[in-house]
Amino acid sequence: MNRPAVEFACLGLLAERPASGYDILMEIRGGSLRPFLTASQASVYGALRRLEQAGAVSTQVIIRSGRPDRTVYHRVSGTEDHFLKSAKGLVSSEKGDQATLLLFRFAKHVPCELLQAAVENARLALARELDACRSFSVEDGQGGIHPELVDIVRTALKSRSAQLHSLERLLRTVQG
Repeated sequence: MNRPAVEFACLGLLAERPASGYDILMEIRGGSLRPFLTASQASVYGALRRLEQAGAVSTQVIIRSGRPDRTVYHRVSGTEDHFLKSAKGLVSSEKGDQATLLLFRFAKHVPCELLQAAVENARLALARELDACRSFSVEDGQGGIHPELVDIVRTALKSRSAQLHSLERLLRTVQG
């Protein structure tokens, strides 16, 4: 995805519990973040290094005999501004659905107004894509586009529309 998304994910996970870079990478590759984010090992460790330099996370080195030392990262209290800056970066990004879903993954830590802004951005992006899709002529496969492909795109957009409605319901629940 992008740098703000990886930093946001690291800070979100560290808000829930201390973790090593490996633990965070495993959450991204096969755990709770898998549907929302893809990131390389270098981007995760780069994000953790930047967050440590910014004072948003601290480290604890656990010495293990016969094995490599383990560095565990902790989110530093009072540094919520780093988390919010990353969240705002996601809201203003062009990363679409994945960014919105990543924000909702950590909804209990994200202010409702940012979640609302993410849903509104997703709604606007979907409306633009639906408008573009309406301009396709299914009868003649306008512009060399096969009619079946147009149907596939429309089906995908309907699915995203349903997803957006679900997020709106979730947002009402989060808002209480």
